[in-house]
Amino acid sequence: MTSSVPWQERLSAGTEAVQDEVIRWYQETPEGQAYVPTMIWGTLQTEAYATVILGQVVDFLGVPDDVPAGVAKRMQRQQVLYDGEHHYDVILGEQALYTNIGGPEVMREQMDRGPARLTARTRAATPGRKWRPSVLSASGAQLARPAA
Repeated sequence: MTSSVPWQERLSAGTEAVQDEVIRWYQETPEGQAYVPTMIWGTLQTEAYATVILGQVVDFLGVPDDVPAGVAKRMQRQQVLYDGEHHYDVILGEQALYTNIGGPEVMREQMDRGPARLTARTRAATPGRKWRPSVLSASGAQLARPAA
């Protein structure tokens, strides 16, 4: 994934192709870190929440509307959370819990789904361990990979 290409260009064929990029990135990245200050991390989103978010992206950028396909791919990328081979440390900003995406029903479903219900694994920060920035997503999520 690259962050130097404008989002309108990256989404010129719709949202599905970008979600495919993200799936590939996750599959190739056994460990990662993310900080998402204002919304639920895409990989933790419910289908309804993701539908609203991707719909807003399509409307705002005026790109092709393939929201159902993009949402299906976004749901597919959640598989890395349960395969036992990947670990992601994710910090959500408190505002992510207060930002109203899609109204009360969508938010209720999202809060019932997680992040509150996920089991968190805690690791101590290891002195000297460096993380190199990989991409800054449209949501403001900073994703990182361990430095080689």
